[in-house]
Amino acid sequence: MNHFEYSTTIDNDQVGCRLDRYLIQQCSHFAGRAKQLSRSTAQQMVQRGSVTVNGSIQKPSYKLKAGDLVWMSVELDSTVAPPLKTLPPISRSAHNIPPDQGRGHKLDLAPESIPLNILFQDSDLVVLDKPLNLIVQPTPAVRSGTLINALIHHCGAEQRELARYGLVHRLDKDTTGVMVVAKSNPAQQHLTAQFKDHTVQRTYVTVVCGQPKNSTGIISVPLGRSRNDFRKMTVKENGRRAVTHYRVLHSLDRLAQLELKLETGRTHQIRVHLASIGHPVAGDPTYGGGNKRAFNEASTKQIRQIVNQLNRQALHALTLGFIHPRTGRFIQFFSSIPLDLAPLFGLFPSLSCNGLQPPSARESSINVDAL
Repeated sequence: MNHFEYSTTIDNDQVGCRLDRYLIQQCSHFAGRAKQLSRSTAQQMVQRGSVTVNGSIQKPSYKLKAGDLVWMSVELDSTVAPPLKTLPPISRSAHNIPPDQGRGHKLDLAPESIPLNILFQDSDLVVLDKPLNLIVQPTPAVRSGTLINALIHHCGAEQRELARYGLVHRLDKDTTGVMVVAKSNPAQQHLTAQFKDHTVQRTYVTVVCGQPKNSTGIISVPLGRSRNDFRKMTVKENGRRAVTHYRVLHSLDRLAQLELKLETGRTHQIRVHLASIGHPVAGDPTYGGGNKRAFNEASTKQIRQIVNQLNRQALHALTLGFIHPRTGRFIQFFSSIPLDLAPLFGLFPSLSCNGLQPPSARESSINVDAL
């Protein structure tokens, strides 16, 4: 038996899919056994709470909507689908799920006074500089210490009532940088449409292992969840479309500094795409970017020390630009390189030398007074 537990957010490609059918599809990704999990078994698993949507138990016939947060915790055999009676009941207490949590109830998230670096906010949205080691999206198993807990404290209890608590995109726990969260339903719908239409302008910077052969490139390979480890993503022929543009800014020793722009926003997209071309993000052993790839015996003592001190992937969301939902104006925000990445990025010339200076020096910068 293998225990699978994960959460995911429904995008437009999955809208309208029945919840029981979605469970069957996900189990096939985990164990390659779509034909072995019957519809009736999937329906019973949904009914008993092995799967929740936005923290609630739904009917098997529930039609998925864009932005739904689906969480599942199931026991599966890798070769033969066990009958339902052999599946151990899901321990709601073990996963910190209230016993009375039923249909129509969202996660009971408490406001928490977690410090946030707010770059801008109004009645429609809040733009923040996400710090290191902060989970963005709560799940039935993780309902404390997340960005949403902090936003409920900062913005008020009404943040709880929004779909996905106002989230329109995410950053990984150990990825820092600028992100936007909606504070109203109209703003959330407007921003979600912009992300769907790929009109949001996002720039990331990273340091990778090795030096790409081409100074610019487009990585366009589909991604899907790994069958060997459901927590990881991988290149899959039948996966979801994913496109990343990169530009080499500088090279040094066995490292290179890259600027990245996204057409799509898949889970771990940048990390998997860069690993797929042989240049994983430094400090990211999950996808092959461990220290042995970042330096060798010929590297300077300074580089070895700096890389050894990395406690996370060297990836930062530098800029974010979008149309304000209410004013119709294009606004853009900039996040400085955080202190923990400063020594590594300091090995290279200043980012301002590459046209990536803060918005105050750019024509497209935000003018708060004009809003």
